[in-house]
Amino acid sequence: MLELASSISTGKHNNDPMHIFLMGLAYFDGIDVETDRERGLQLITEAAEMDLPAAMVKLSGLYENGIDTLPDYRKAAYWCERLLAHHCKHSGEEAPITVTTMHALASMYDKLQEYYQAQLLTEKVYALSRKLYGDTDQRTRNALGDLAVLYAQRGNYAKAEELQKQAIKAMPTSDWTREMLTDIANLAGIYARQGHNEKALALKRQVYEQRSKLLGSDHVDTLNSLKNLSASYKDLGDCDTALTLLREAYDRTCKLRGEAHPDTLRVMAGFVSIYVKQGNYAEALVVGEKLYKLCTAFWGEDHPASWEALANLATVYGKAGEFQKSLELLQRVYSALKHHLGEEHPNTLSILNNLSYMYGEVGDYQQAIALSKRAYALRNDKFDPLHSDTLDSLANLAYFHKQLGEYDRQ
Repeated sequence: MLELASSISTGKHNNDPMHIFLMGLAYFDGIDVETDRERGLQLITEAAEMDLPAAMVKLSGLYENGIDTLPDYRKAAYWCERLLAHHCKHSGEEAPITVTTMHALASMYDKLQEYYQAQLLTEKVYALSRKLYGDTDQRTRNALGDLAVLYAQRGNYAKAEELQKQAIKAMPTSDWTREMLTDIANLAGIYARQGHNEKALALKRQVYEQRSKLLGSDHVDTLNSLKNLSASYKDLGDCDTALTLLREAYDRTCKLRGEAHPDTLRVMAGFVSIYVKQGNYAEALVVGEKLYKLCTAFWGEDHPASWEALANLATVYGKAGEFQKSLELLQRVYSALKHHLGEEHPNTLSILNNLSYMYGEVGDYQQAIALSKRAYALRNDKFDPLHSDTLDSLANLAYFHKQLGEYDRQ
């Protein structure tokens, strides 16, 4: 380090990437020199561009956690992609370091809500982990659990439940561990997505209690459990308990992360759904507008988190009787989801169904019927005919025909 400090002080700069990287760390962290984050980041980036793995790892971590500001998952993913290419080339696809990097990149894609890319990569990680470590190894189980969550996020709940139960069954111990609690929390989330609210609540309560004991009340996993527990109480109609728990989760998360951090924004979204459930649309609009503004400031308008916030806001406007405003927002969301996720994605179909209903609310029943038919046909093909989403679209279609006096077509 003395040699490094000497080279820095004399302005000496050679073309060795490790030397450049260490100089960057020195400037970035103020080691034997005055702290200069900008200069440090520039040097670390220079070393990474020279294909130094340690520099790529550092950059990915810096951007994931945020450099004196909010995280930049896009840049974190970029350097993780570069790192993966390096390991594939120099170590081979089946090397442990390569598989570990694949898993990290899949996590970045998940944070960017690029679920299809995350699923493809996680499937490869799971297959390689089974080959390298066996079915009961924690690394294999982590990949399987992540894969289950990704299937759920893409709407395949039956497959998600199957994989998550498989991951829990492969757990080599019955003791409460952080990994075991993650698997149970994931299974609870899958139950909630399917409407099995009592089963979800029982598991979420168990996870929150055990995480509080194991990790402490302010750990990120514990706070996430508290938010999820609130959601289950809301789903079961106990909005008072849901609000109490969510306020506690929000206050703690805001204190730890700040108001505009993604973790805080995810907690804030829960207030909108609870207020809607209560019929408190004025408060829901205030929070919904603020949430959308914060999401677009952090991610930009063309991002899944912003679309979700806008869709929630559209729902609130519709509930509040401002149908035209709701319709305009839903049209924007549907156009974005159809382009980025595809017409048959469950999220796109949900917005299409809501859009058809809103056309009915403004009196355009022909358009409402056309969109309801499309939503019903796609849901009937993708899901079971008796699936709640399919029946919801069918009910909408019957309602619109009734409004037009076409009773024989109900």
